[in-house]
Amino acid sequence: MEDLSASNKRDKAMQLVMGQKAQLSEQLAAIIERADIGILIHNEKGLLFANPYVLERMQVASFDQIKGHNVLEFVHPDDHAVIISQIEQVVQHGASFYREPFRHINRSGDCLEIEHTSMPIHYEGQMAILVIALDMTERNTQDRALKHMLEMNKILAQRVMGIQEQERIMIARNLHDDSGQLLTAISANLISIKPHITDPDIQARITDTEQMVGQLFSTLRVTLDNLDPTHIDAIGLSGALRNNAELWAKRYAITVNIDACDLMDHLNTELATSVFRIAQEAMTNIAKYAAAEHVWLRMHKLETALASVVSLSIRDDGCGFDIPTAEGKGFGLLNMKVRADQIGATLRIESVIDKGTSIYLDLALTTPEDA
Repeated sequence: MEDLSASNKRDKAMQLVMGQKAQLSEQLAAIIERADIGILIHNEKGLLFANPYVLERMQVASFDQIKGHNVLEFVHPDDHAVIISQIEQVVQHGASFYREPFRHINRSGDCLEIEHTSMPIHYEGQMAILVIALDMTERNTQDRALKHMLEMNKILAQRVMGIQEQERIMIARNLHDDSGQLLTAISANLISIKPHITDPDIQARITDTEQMVGQLFSTLRVTLDNLDPTHIDAIGLSGALRNNAELWAKRYAITVNIDACDLMDHLNTELATSVFRIAQEAMTNIAKYAAAEHVWLRMHKLETALASVVSLSIRDDGCGFDIPTAEGKGFGLLNMKVRADQIGATLRIESVIDKGTSIYLDLALTTPEDA
């Protein structure tokens, strides 16, 4: 009786396990049927299983229409060699492949971009390959559209900056021709009438006016240097940076330490102007926001096996800032990044609150015209 009772318990336990297993299988089958991802199984005999996600992209109503078909029938001919190689490695070596791309041709002749993971499994008593696939066509199309838009934005930004550069040069020349000549004439008039004035008060006012004209000349010089860096052709990039830094230091009463290598003078005008503008923007930001007492500007040239690299660094001992917050405000940092990107340079910004900010620009010169 005890043996019979134990046997009955084992039978009931087995029935319970089998029932739970069947229930689990039903739940798993339901998940596979509703999955928003492709699941198919195949071996040398052809397709053994495909869920609705796969059938929808193959444009077939039921699995019976493709059952037993070779999986290569649904792969773009140019991708056959890759898929065959992967199948051989899975079958012969038990290898798995993760997130590999291939192109699928559906019944309408449309080409879908698929990303798949393949691995060996046992299915209904036979060796097979499980493929988990995801249709990346729409996402890849959106990525390409976004990439194209970014490229167009880059071209637009380059054109805008080119126009700005031309406008700055035109304004600088107009200021030089008009304002410069007027200030020179005023100064000459003051000098010519001063000896004929005997009234001390009027003479004092003429002297004050002469000083103001001198200040205007100095301000005009700074403005012209900021607007039009074409003097780079005459004195080189290092000279232009020194002049700009010295004028800037006097204007804002900030100590500037400059170490600019003269080898930079071999840069072509376009590259030199862009580097100058980036340095100029960095110095302007320091004057506006950093509350710094000292600035260190260093520029040198490194020789590597692949190219010469121009390296510019500008460091201050100011208040520092939170970079993500600053990037969402104003155009200073954005202009620097766009200019760096325009000439193929890398721009790196490091800042620590109450410790200061460092800006690094690296420009690889790969052609004789660059260096």
